[in-house]
Amino acid sequence: MEKRLDIDFSIAKEENITVSSRFDIWLKEYKQNSVKASTYETYKRIFKGLVAPVLGNKKLKDIRPEMVQKLINDLYKKGYSKTRVNIPYILLLGMYKQAIKNGLVKNNPAEHINFPKYKTRIERRVLDLEEQKIFMQYAKESRYYDFYAIALNTGMRCNEIIALQWTDINFKGKIISVSGTLVYVRSVRKRFKDTPKTSSSYRDIPIHEQTENLLKLIRKNQMECKLMMGDKWQQDKGLDNLIFTNEFGKAVWDTCIRNDINRISKQSFRHTFATRGLENGIKPKVMQTILGHSTLAMTMDLYSHVLPDEKTKEMEKMPAIF
Repeated sequence: MEKRLDIDFSIAKEENITVSSRFDIWLKEYKQNSVKASTYETYKRIFKGLVAPVLGNKKLKDIRPEMVQKLINDLYKKGYSKTRVNIPYILLLGMYKQAIKNGLVKNNPAEHINFPKYKTRIERRVLDLEEQKIFMQYAKESRYYDFYAIALNTGMRCNEIIALQWTDINFKGKIISVSGTLVYVRSVRKRFKDTPKTSSSYRDIPIHEQTENLLKLIRKNQMECKLMMGDKWQQDKGLDNLIFTNEFGKAVWDTCIRNDINRISKQSFRHTFATRGLENGIKPKVMQTILGHSTLAMTMDLYSHVLPDEKTKEMEKMPAIF
């Protein structure tokens, strides 16, 4: 009988270790238990997509600083954001630091990289009160109207609101406890409630009367929907008791929220343009053609509220009869 050899191929000879094989070991053994699950998945995905195609099959000991520099430069030239370009750099830097400690290599090729200079990020502009009112006016027909109202009244992040559960609401103490954020793990195609972004993200937010009334209305409508859907109401494991769900009890997607915001924003800009144009003397018939309305009546129905002075001016053209 032929003797079977049990060989452990998990650790190759030092001179044959590739960048990809070492990364897999480093990520699993040194990072998996020290970073959030979402961060772990991000590291794995970005390495596979941006680093592995360039350096993955090369031997760990053969990587030189100029090879890492070229990788970073090429990502920059392709238009990747500063954050996205920084992650491959951080991964290679950390992996090689550990490899040095383990005696696999002597030098860290990612240690002295000249990082590309990005333009200063433009400061975000907040909506003024009028813009906020216009946005909410156009959001009235959206299924996410209540979501936007809670966001404007609490300042919570999108995925923090998506992750909100009724157990996070203390109606008696009038407090919302932010206890997590909803994340999607691509490798298992599953969403779950993860810990907040930072330690300071754990916080309690006071509930004022308007928010309290809205939450109670959301709960009432949700209970009615749940009864109506019956067995079709099926929440994901670990994501039960969510405040914001679709019609089947599933968590909403942040991409759907962002797409809806873009749609409403475009409508708001269009509305603001038309309003300002009519206020400044553009004739309704001209505005009709600019907006692409099929009839003048459509334009007048939408923007008659900004034309009261026009009616007065036109009436002044009538001859006096007494």
